[in-house]
Amino acid sequence: MKQLPEDAINVLVIDDETGIREGSARILSKMGVQVFTADRGEAGLTVLSKTAVSIVLLDLKMPGMDGIEVLQHIMAMNKEILVIVITGFATVETAIEAMKKGAYDFIPKPFDPDQLRLVVNRALEKVHLTREARALEVERRRTLTDLATEKSRIHTIIESLPNGLVVTNTSGQVVLVNPSFISLLGLPPNTTAGKNINDYIKDEELCNLILSISKGRHIDFEDIPTYEFRVGDDKFLLARGRPILGESRECLGAVVNFVEITAIKVLDRLKSEFVAKVSHELRSTLSTIHEPLALVIG
Repeated sequence: MKQLPEDAINVLVIDDETGIREGSARILSKMGVQVFTADRGEAGLTVLSKTAVSIVLLDLKMPGMDGIEVLQHIMAMNKEILVIVITGFATVETAIEAMKKGAYDFIPKPFDPDQLRLVVNRALEKVHLTREARALEVERRRTLTDLATEKSRIHTIIESLPNGLVVTNTSGQVVLVNPSFISLLGLPPNTTAGKNINDYIKDEELCNLILSISKGRHIDFEDIPTYEFRVGDDKFLLARGRPILGESRECLGAVVNFVEITAIKVLDRLKSEFVAKVSHELRSTLSTIHEPLALVIG
């Protein structure tokens, strides 16, 4: 079966009575649908094999292939086609049988235009709802695909960051760590998220700061201090934390960035040692100069 065009609803009338076919076509065409007709079941199935049809009005009593047989063929072709059976000389029991075999609704002969419009309008509403549901499902799948792609991209970025990164929820439980964090803290390579922050960081004061940020006590970024701490004997890190805020500025947790500052600390120590040495040398030199001057002046 062909895919239905987005803005078209096709209706097929299968009835051996010319008056029913032509009268139905006139009424339905004024309802904004494209109408096709067939005077036999076989001819109707031929139309269905070539045209995307949403609704079929099907007479149950026709020469040759009867309506029940045509209905079975239609359901085998496409169960989404809404078949409205037309029952006149047939009994109500036959219409019920057709409903059990997949018919959507029925209309008894003879019927007036208002009856036809009422039944077909119900079917049209169902077609529109089905299309809307399908469009929403396509959009949902596209959104999920985009979300998965975005998550993969973000994950790749986080994994590649040279700085350590840890994310906690409002309870201080770690929900994300990257490889740089594991390396900087000297943790086992197979370390994963899921534990409390103090299972990863042994500095109690830093853990308290991260927990405080996680609980939303530092919504204003400006009042969050950076924190320097030592890992082992010869490694220094700088931690900078920020709250993760939702759409209503509610705190969802904390994200903490870790940077190694060992080189800076070494340079700072060397600078201090250099300044201290120069100061000492200058004081010694000045003392040497000062003593003779004191004697001359004195």
